Amino acid sequence: MRWLKEAHSLSPIAFALRPEDRDAVRIELDAWHRWSASQIPEQVLPRLAPHAKEKPRTTTGSYLLAYALEFVPTSDRRRVPGELIRWAKRA
Repeated sequence: MRWLKEAHSLSPIAFALRPEDRDAVRIELDAWHRWSASQIPEQVLPRLAPHAKEKPRTTTGSYLLAYALEFVPTSDRRRVPGELIRWAKRA
């Protein structure tokens, strides 16, 4: 994660997404990871929601929105706007 902090010091990073690859070597899903994922509905989705006007996964923005929606933990899905859930199902 040092590289991410260094990159952020050069140019602010609003968010970073990484898949939960349980088969990857040395990946530990800790409390920080769970907290970060729980922030997606209020911190990440509002930044990407304008891309819901596009067809899912056809532009960089619509791909990022679809990708972010996949990261929302099941327990936090109720905090995702219904129109974004419906949009993602069109993919």
